[in-house]
Formats: sequence, structure tokens, C-alpha cells
Amino acid sequence: MTKFRGTVKWFDPTKGFGFITSVQKVEDESKCIKIHDVEQKDSDKDAVDKWMKNAEGEKDLVTKDIFCHHTSIIRESSFSEADSHQRNSFHSNENDQRNYVVKKLKQGDKVEFVICWSNKTVDNQKQPQAIDVIALTQEEISETE
Repeated sequence: MTKFRGTVKWFDPTKGFGFITSVQKVEDESKCIKIHDVEQKDSDKDAVDKWMKNAEGEKDLVTKDIFCHHTSIIRESSFSEADSHQRNSFHSNENDQRNYVVKKLKQGDKVEFVICWSNKTVDNQKQPQAIDVIALTQEEISETE
């Protein structure tokens, strides 16, 4: 199983997407986070290869960002009550009209994910993106370092 970890560079809940940076492969599979009742997926090798080649020769994954859509988030960030109230009051009306809740990440969150092809295309080309994104808790970060 090939999983990755990184840091949320930015995430805009009104747009429903953001980017993850400082990406590194999880070398020890036993350190991967397992969520009860969630099927563990593996990264798509072709998607990982394309994502790495898009760096125009850069070999250092830490400098590469990867796209993250809100529908690919399994476990979102935990927000403080003040953050939650402010975000909910601003976005709840719009999200109620859409009839769904946008899962959110915060800048600086540590996350774990796999890399697969997006369902949507850009210029008729599928793009690699982070899926099955899990916002890590402080305890999980400490245990896996």
C-alpha cells in the first residue's frame, strides 16, 4: 500500500478545494492510519508517476503540491467552537441550498492520503489528486513520528 503524508497549504471551503504541500511517502505501512469501516485504498501508480513528472524534473516531493477536493476528505479537521460558529454562520445558508456539507481542512493540518486520478478532467485530461484524505490528530502525529 502506498500512502502519503503532507501539510495543508490552503483550503477554501467556499470553493470546496485546496492544496496539500510537503508531501512525503509513508515508508512504514504499519504507521498508516486505519479508519474503522472505511475500505483502505492504494495509490494508483500511474497517477503517482504523472504527478511526480509534472514537477518538471523536480525529484523532491516536498516542493510539490497536490490538489484536494472536499469530496475526497474522509476525516476533516477539528475546529474550535469559535471557528465552527464563524464558518457555519457564513457558509450554512449556501450549503443548505446545495443540500450538502463541505468537509473542511485548515491551513497547516497534517494529513494522510492516497494519490489517484480525479473524476473530473482539465482540458480533457484526468489529473492526479489526493483522495481518502484524513486529517491527523496530534496523538496520531506523535505516534507516527
